[in-house]
Amino acid sequence: MKKSELLKQWGIELPEKFEDGDFDYLPKQRFDEVNNKSKQLEENYNKLKTDFERLGETGAKYDDLKKQFDEMTEKMKKDEADYKKRLQDITIKSSIKERLSKEKARDNDIVMKLINYENIKTSDNGILGLDEEIKRIKDSAGYLFDNSSNMNSPEPGLPTGTNANSGDLNSWDWINKATPEQLSEAMKNKQK
Repeated sequence: MKKSELLKQWGIELPEKFEDGDFDYLPKQRFDEVNNKSKQLEENYNKLKTDFERLGETGAKYDDLKKQFDEMTEKMKKDEADYKKRLQDITIKSSIKERLSKEKARDNDIVMKLINYENIKTSDNGILGLDEEIKRIKDSAGYLFDNSSNMNSPEPGLPTGTNANSGDLNSWDWINKATPEQLSEAMKNKQK
């Protein structure tokens, strides 16, 4: 019996172009096997496509993250340099104030404004250039420093004829130590 006759008995009509030798019979098991492989390959393709798309997005994110990391690294380096500079400035200024106190500066703030900070550097041995700056300021504006060895001579910048030990308003030491009543009395005496 021919395949086409067998199919007719079951009620399946085939087009005329298909005769016994024109088509191959594919068993159901083989069809299912090929069909399952095809579905598996399509699933693998879709998974790889999704992974590739995510990888592309991750690559873009990686570039963004790397850029942010580089920016943060640069900012951190700049902040660290600023911190070190500020710490150095604080160290220099506190050392200068301490030294000006030892040198008996009358007003540290005024003397510090006269200092050329470009000539002062820090090192392991301390502050370099400070001695020269203080000497320069003492030479040009010595009246900003208390010269206890020179108490009997007139104070620089004050009217001549007044003595630092005379207990009047022309003596910086006396003014700093005087009570308000003493200052008032000295002012009255000065006006006479």
